[in-house]
Amino acid sequence: MDPDARGGGAPAGSPARRARSGLPQEAGRARGDEASILLAGGLAPTASEEPRERRNPAAREARDRLAGMLRLHPRTFRDLDSELASLVASRIDEVLEASGMDELTGALRRGAGQRALEREIARARRGDGRLTIAFIDVDGLKHVNDSDGHAAGDRLLKTLAEMLVGRLRTYDVVIRWGGDEFVCVLAGCDAASAGQIIGTVAAEFEHQTRRSFSIGYAQFDGTKTPDELVIHADSQLYAAKRVRKHLDSGKPSQRKRRRPLP
Repeated sequence: MDPDARGGGAPAGSPARRARSGLPQEAGRARGDEASILLAGGLAPTASEEPRERRNPAAREARDRLAGMLRLHPRTFRDLDSELASLVASRIDEVLEASGMDELTGALRRGAGQRALEREIARARRGDGRLTIAFIDVDGLKHVNDSDGHAAGDRLLKTLAEMLVGRLRTYDVVIRWGGDEFVCVLAGCDAASAGQIIGTVAAEFEHQTRRSFSIGYAQFDGTKTPDELVIHADSQLYAAKRVRKHLDSGKPSQRKRRRPLP
């Protein structure tokens, strides 16, 4: 059944349509106003272009994505130029990410970071498929908080985030996943290349702070969802922690032994 028929012929943006979308009327009206401003100047396709646009999956994907972001029916944008729809959707992404910055570290918050990860995976599917995420956990942060205070722990997290943002490429994504955990999304990288990039940061971080962090990597294989990729990297992180703990337990004690009395 046509979507318009289910709404009793209610036009797009009407109260009936907004009621079906689950949005308050005020919210729907505000979104409609924002959409009007964003889409001002859009060029509708000519009669000769319309069949080609309809046959173009990328054009349909761009308009569907924009409709989903604004919580409007895809038919709302059926006459919108696909390039403009893609541009507007990208700008909305940027605004959402800017509002999703973690105040302490300047990295993306988890919610905004998940959206960025989903976008990078979609881009990898369309491209060469190479993408790796690095799951990072600061070692011994609880001990720093307990012994030196939470302000010292916050400085450690901020230092690490600044190094990651400063040393990674401009198009890489740095997310504060939670507490002392960060997720870095490295597009166009296999696990080995990502390891070299993050390894440079790890060496600099240890040199500057006398602290370390553990890392787990997960390379996109073309099938994993964002959640599955993060879970795999997290499991690799804890495997690395276990190996480090085992190696540390085998090291001789650094404490000086008391010499036996003559």
